[in-house]
Amino acid sequence: MKNIYCTIRYLSALAITALAQTAATPASACMSYELNSVHFNADKPDFGRPPRRGAITSHYEHGSRPVAEEISGFYDHFELDRERDKHKADKRAVEVARGMTAAEALSVVGQWRQARAIYEGLDRRFGPSGNLRDLSDTMNEAERAAGLAGLSPTLSRALATYLKGMAAYEDGKHAESRVLFDALCKDTPPASEADFLRARALYQKASLAYEWLDFPRAVDLYQQLLREYPHCARREAALIMIARSGILPATDEGRRLEDGRTALAALRKDYPTSRFLPAAAGLQARIDTLNERYAPALRSYLALGDLDSVEEVCRSLSGPALHRGRAELLAACMRRLITAPTFKAYENAIAGIDRTKRNLAREEITLFHKRVLNDPATAAGYLYYRLNHTPGHAADTKRLAALAETLTARYRVAKLPALLQVEIAEIHYHQGQYGRAAEWASRCLRQYRDYDRALYVRGAARHKLKLLPQAAADFATLLRDCPKSGLRAGAHEEAALVAENADDWGTALAHYFALEYRLDVAYLLDVRMTPAQIEAYLKSPDAAQQCSLPVGWRGEENAKPIVCRRSELAAFALGIRYLRNEKWDTAAQWLKRVPAGLSRRLGRGRADWDGGHPSPDPLTAVRELRALDLAARRARGVKARGDALFRYGSYYYTHGTLLLYNPALWQGQREVGFGMWWNDRALSKQDAELVRAYMYEHESYARSEKICLSAFERYPSSPTAPQALYRAACAARKLASFNAWWREENHHNNQWIKSIRMMKQFVRRYPRHPLANEARKYARVFNDERKGSW
Repeated sequence: MKNIYCTIRYLSALAITALAQTAATPASACMSYELNSVHFNADKPDFGRPPRRGAITSHYEHGSRPVAEEISGFYDHFELDRERDKHKADKRAVEVARGMTAAEALSVVGQWRQARAIYEGLDRRFGPSGNLRDLSDTMNEAERAAGLAGLSPTLSRALATYLKGMAAYEDGKHAESRVLFDALCKDTPPASEADFLRARALYQKASLAYEWLDFPRAVDLYQQLLREYPHCARREAALIMIARSGILPATDEGRRLEDGRTALAALRKDYPTSRFLPAAAGLQARIDTLNERYAPALRSYLALGDLDSVEEVCRSLSGPALHRGRAELLAACMRRLITAPTFKAYENAIAGIDRTKRNLAREEITLFHKRVLNDPATAAGYLYYRLNHTPGHAADTKRLAALAETLTARYRVAKLPALLQVEIAEIHYHQGQYGRAAEWASRCLRQYRDYDRALYVRGAARHKLKLLPQAAADFATLLRDCPKSGLRAGAHEEAALVAENADDWGTALAHYFALEYRLDVAYLLDVRMTPAQIEAYLKSPDAAQQCSLPVGWRGEENAKPIVCRRSELAAFALGIRYLRNEKWDTAAQWLKRVPAGLSRRLGRGRADWDGGHPSPDPLTAVRELRALDLAARRARGVKARGDALFRYGSYYYTHGTLLLYNPALWQGQREVGFGMWWNDRALSKQDAELVRAYMYEHESYARSEKICLSAFERYPSSPTAPQALYRAACAARKLASFNAWWREENHHNNQWIKSIRMMKQFVRRYPRHPLANEARKYARVFNDERKGSW
């Protein structure tokens, strides 16, 4: 007992410190981030950390998967998302409305059975709730009332009126539905075969009053229904609605508490297995609260998971009762966090935690941590919250590890919830103990073989341990066997990095295509993969899949996206890669594999670039550069060679900065991607070297500087040697401030200094040349610009 008591005191002290830290966490600054990328991710996350269930963007949270509130389209990283829930609700509403319209049309022409089939289908698909259940039951009751003879004209008219009223109710046209229900109640003869519809119309009139918060009228109408039809099909529902209408109003004047109590008693007596019993328990707790019987009310609300009511009851408590209530509320919010079925419930759980943890009394923290130690489900929620919604400081991770060790000492592994086992694995992962992380994830998988989070953590730990085939297998299993997992996007990200580390570039590319991470696709096809690796990818089944490319980067936001096979995009990329490698014939062969119309769309933007000279289409560039290169190789004599090489280098200078650019891949984002969002945490040792080589290979000014400087140095007596030196200096000046990457490159290879040096060299070497005065001026101008550069 003494050891346990000491442990609780220790953990209580930890909680005070940790919760104080989290309460003071500043909000992250919000700016435009590039987040849907691995290699160009502004937040530089550790992709081995599994994403949390949901992202509370209103808190501007930045964690394992940051989400900037102004950016949409990232909800695929999360199991729960407000937009996904809204989309699901909107889809349900549209399909229900469409089905009800179709059923109403069928009922108008007397095709009752077909209409009933539609209602029952909607009921099965979207759950037996509300009006759908009523409509399905109504059609069945109508068929029973009609018997073998079929529906009579009276029953047909009454049923049609009722269905119209229900359709108007579903569409929110309450006034119209009220008129139809009133007419049905008035026109239906007593004790007729359609009398059951009058009972249902009375129920719907009462429900309309309830929706409009006219609770006394709702009670009167429900009670009228029960007096006139004491054994009707809606009796059970009417009893719970009387209880709600009588007990829930906020004011004494609006409540009819005795009517509510009577209805609850009748419901429990007549329907001992009613589906409304949980609601009845909540209403009884409401009665207890109104009568200041707070202890039973609190127990009921906690059992029902009605945390808003728990919070309300706590506001009426004081002393030890308040401490117990707030501790239980915090524990319940933690559990809700890992079981919330919707984003709204998840968000409310976070908000409940935030409110409850403010100004926690020492007694409340002690009680809460006793709950953590004695209830693994609460411990799972607590660790989840601490790992995903609080800063992950090293000291905090050590405290969580101490708590995890205490829990594992108290319980056998088999007694720990699956999530708790995985969270213990995550804690070890955060501490760099990857072997133990993999071990704990494996323990979980022995009990829960296809548990997605365990597969994720074990795969990430194995990645860190350089067990690449095993890591790849874990992520492949997750993606194959967990089709509805909220971790699929994160699994693709981490699996892509595993594949890269294993030099399996085709698999990495397939993952980026699956994620629709176009910057990563661009990086692999345009920079990282060799042409031979791209050719190998083209033989894979993944290359036959389709991809969609936006074309809005040129200000054409409403333009239709380009839809093509991945193999066609890769073939276009190969053509441009071979163009940069000066393999003219091979470049032309790959470019010609792409249909002409598609090739024009993929290359769109090269000719109308407003930042300088237009660039020709790739095939034209191949043809013209091939001719210039061949002429330089075949030239004889100093004059001819120097002139041919100068013309070759000048072509790169005068034919636009997009000459070697792939607009289909980069969509105008290459400069900003490398300049602002480059994720140096997700790179191999070779990446920096490859990117540097790529930049010098890609930029037309770098090509021009290199070739023109070569023409001057190799053939200094050529008549075009001065122009070659001058053009090389101008190209170096262009590169000096070309973009953010080149500005950074000046720390290693200063283009400012080179451009100034070459202009000064020109003046010394050719003092009487017509360009000498220009060179003298620009040597000073470039130096002034260099001093003012950043």
